[in-house]
Amino acid sequence: LYPGSELWYRGALDELAMYNRALTAVEIQQHYINGLNNQPYCQAAPPPSQACDNPPPGMLGYWRFEGNLNDALGNYPATMGPSGGFTTGKIGQGLYGSRTCSNNVAAIVNGFPNLDSFTVEAWTNVIDIWQASLAVTKWANRYGGPGFMLTTNGYVYFVINDGTKTRYVQSPAVLAGSWYHLVGIRDKGNEIRLYVNGVKVGNVPDDVGAVANTQPLVFHGA
Repeated sequence: LYPGSELWYRGALDELAMYNRALTAVEIQQHYINGLNNQPYCQAAPPPSQACDNPPPGMLGYWRFEGNLNDALGNYPATMGPSGGFTTGKIGQGLYGSRTCSNNVAAIVNGFPNLDSFTVEAWTNVIDIWQASLAVTKWANRYGGPGFMLTTNGYVYFVINDGTKTRYVQSPAVLAGSWYHLVGIRDKGNEIRLYVNGVKVGNVPDDVGAVANTQPLVFHGA
């Protein structure tokens, strides 16, 4: 299912977005370039503003972590968890998750919808890699599924599970202490894809069933 037995995290997360569709390779490359130039995924004023004008089609939530947990679209504000805080991000500030018990989280979004085809996109910087570090997840039954997770432990994994069947894509090795732009895509019935720094690093066929669950969207933890 995923490497490691405990899910701990110590690092930063920034510019996290969820979409109800599969982003294209061109869009992903542009978003990566935007980040290198300290620009967000949409037209926005410089930090600390989090306004998002003309968001990309299908964007449901966009958390910029500029000293708060607001959704730049105003749809799904997050709530700080016991291991969360703010730190230097890729652009302005970011969300910090301390290495702690796997029951703790940095932030959660209650009421986020279940999606069929979707994209999860974020910049992440793991300060130290210890076991499996969850960056973003919406997962039921303590990792038994159904749900999805974007996780790192020296590699990046994008995992989809329907409760009985699991498929995942793995990246080449990544380094602690460096910022990476990560994009996980579920194109339902077609492919599951993973991009790192604007480049597709792998894909597998999507033959997984529904991943709907009643759990919140979780940042840094499970």
